[in-house]
Amino acid sequence: YIQDPSQFSESFANEKLAIAFASLTYKQQLIITLCYALCFQDNEIARMIGVSPQSVGKTKNLALKKLRMALPEGG
Repeated sequence: YIQDPSQFSESFANEKLAIAFASLTYKQQLIITLCYALCFQDNEIARMIGVSPQSVGKTKNLALKKLRMALPEGG
């Protein structure tokens, strides 16, 4: 059971993905972990960390964009 971003990144089989994930801010890592490792919805994450659902969505989208840019095609 993954509870924090460092545990989530340790589960990556792709080293390039782990490096790209490590380059994200802590907040971005936390939101990606809560969303994709623990399957929480944006509104649930927002309540947990005390921000708006829109902020969660914006932060998640920026993090995903950074990850896509850091990984080569098919990466």
